[in-house]
Amino acid sequence: MVHNVVRIAATWPNALNVKIRAQISQRELTIFADRRAIHQVLLNLTSNAVKFTPPSGSVFVTCDINKTGDVVISLSDTGCGIPALDLPFISEPFGQSRRRSDIYQEGTGLGLNLVKSMIGLHGGTFEITSKEDVGTVVYVTLPASRVVSLTKQDTPDSNSLVKIIQIKSMH
Repeated sequence: MVHNVVRIAATWPNALNVKIRAQISQRELTIFADRRAIHQVLLNLTSNAVKFTPPSGSVFVTCDINKTGDVVISLSDTGCGIPALDLPFISEPFGQSRRRSDIYQEGTGLGLNLVKSMIGLHGGTFEITSKEDVGTVVYVTLPASRVVSLTKQDTPDSNSLVKIIQIKSMH
């Protein structure tokens, strides 16, 4: 799923001059989750990263398991960053950063709130760190209890299983 979102994002007009890469752990990872929700989370976060990254900038997506077994997905960019005063508010409904007028981008201010809500419904956490004129890093953590080793044939509800990582080299 991570590589699929990166491939989709690379086709967006505002991403044509942005380098988008993904680095994943060297294992296959399947989680018990709402497939559409996790896909939407990844699309929303990647869209924001690309939207606020200038041409020749980069967006980097990683996914791994931390020491406690949680799934950690991070998206970092070399974009305009978010003012520190705005960080507490941007994931609230209609929350948007008060950026400089020369980098205004369209948006409703709902994307990050939806991400926060969808990840929360999965028992996960959502965190943003940012520095103006340097970039932003978003961390999505899903609890270890969501990691499964079942195959689609092992469960009657295969739509609830998300293969979030597939071992494939990025060329």
